[in-house]
Amino acid sequence: WAIKIMDNISPFLFQINPVYLPIFGCRTVHISLSHGFCRDSWFGFLSYAHSVVSILADIDEGYRWAKIAGFIIDRFNAKSLLPRFKCVINGGVNFWKEPLQSTASALTESSKEAIAIGDVEYVMYGSSLSCVQNLLCGNKLSTLEKDIAVTVSGMVRMNQAYFLFSQLSLQKAVYALTGIKSDPFEIKFASMKNETDVISAFSATRPFLVQGVYFNIIFTAVLFRRFDEVSEVAEKYLSFGQQKSRLQDLFLVFFQGLAAFNMFRHKGRDTKWLRIGESSMRQLQLWAGHSSWNFDNKFFLLEAESHFSKGEYDRAEMKYLSAIKSSRTHRFLHEEGLSLELLSSFYEACEREDDQRNHLSRAIQCYKEWGALGLLNDSRFAGLV
Repeated sequence: WAIKIMDNISPFLFQINPVYLPIFGCRTVHISLSHGFCRDSWFGFLSYAHSVVSILADIDEGYRWAKIAGFIIDRFNAKSLLPRFKCVINGGVNFWKEPLQSTASALTESSKEAIAIGDVEYVMYGSSLSCVQNLLCGNKLSTLEKDIAVTVSGMVRMNQAYFLFSQLSLQKAVYALTGIKSDPFEIKFASMKNETDVISAFSATRPFLVQGVYFNIIFTAVLFRRFDEVSEVAEKYLSFGQQKSRLQDLFLVFFQGLAAFNMFRHKGRDTKWLRIGESSMRQLQLWAGHSSWNFDNKFFLLEAESHFSKGEYDRAEMKYLSAIKSSRTHRFLHEEGLSLELLSSFYEACEREDDQRNHLSRAIQCYKEWGALGLLNDSRFAGLV
């Protein structure tokens, strides 16, 4: 019963304060090893795996413990728990090692399986994580916009307010990228009219929710190349703690690095920005060692920005080209477009006009294919689309 109780309350406590997850994970593992396993032991082992990765930074060991959680479910033939297991492992562990497109697809499937058995909580949780991962791996925005609309409708219908506000913020980001002129917050929740209301209401009690809202703002700002805003909002995000327990935390490191190198070149060459950028680059290099598929292109792009910032132009060009090739090979369409656009800016600084126009044109094609028509309405693409 102790394990069952911890299994039931851990997900909620994690959203309030992540410090509870390793406590319950360690306790469940200890009880299971001392007194025997039960079908509910899986969540404790998976919580422990998540903590090994995010706190101890031992990705390989955490990934191994996560697989043990799957063996427990198989051993007890607990098929009704599979949707929950797939949701948690793909939303919290597998993306460190496995292609992001694969984990996003698995999250979508876990939500469908949760619907089939009436598990409302994990339908919403899985759908929410799936939408985030589909955005971050560059899947078509037209499909994602429809998926988010269905998810939001379900959350409103089932009165899942906690998940809803984060999803509305994500929907707002997708609307900005696709050019949809609508406000997702215009629904029947009078107390929450915009993201500022959500941040004010939940800053003290739901830090993960507020960080999710901040992340969506940052993601949009990166694509629109508002790097001042990226740096400003990243500080607010990190004011709640610098964890590396969610996929958004990893992408924040990448976005901070891009913003920092840009700020260094355009804001007086303050070495503070160079230090932030170099720190992000070292972190991405470490993660690329565990998943070249997910992180190589991001590491290469930060390397390129670093060389560009230091005036090492030959090395910068080589790394930009590596980032573009890796993004294309690993199917990160939006990041291929971003890499092409940043290379175009590099060529502009080098006064190579033909190369600048060619690569900007290729970036536009990537953004079109992604479905980011709202992004292409930005003034920097005027007369080119």
